[in-house]
Amino acid sequence: MKLDIDFKKIPNHLNINVQKGERGALIAEVSGLGVTTEANDLNELFINVNDLIYTYYDIPKKYQDQIQFIPNIAARMDLVKTANEEYKKDKSELIKLNTFYTEDLCRRIMNA
Repeated sequence: MKLDIDFKKIPNHLNINVQKGERGALIAEVSGLGVTTEANDLNELFINVNDLIYTYYDIPKKYQDQIQFIPNIAARMDLVKTANEEYKKDKSELIKLNTFYTEDLCRRIMNA
């Protein structure tokens, strides 16, 4: 079966930095890509980061439910803390998240 997605364009992992913005929004930046998104809460953040990744890498809708940005539990706890705190000009509170996308994993999911 020929896939209509070029997995070589999708990196094996992405680094996503999240911080609280001056006006209270959560701001996520995908390191190395120069793209950002923002959200008012964590649910919206996850949706917006996924949408950013899908758009940037032109991932067809039929694969989007199988390629997702989902932080691990420790990162989610840090995100909850950041979402509930006040804005700080000091960027030392930046949360760094890693997410992984592999061609092999995606192929196995699609063929399951």
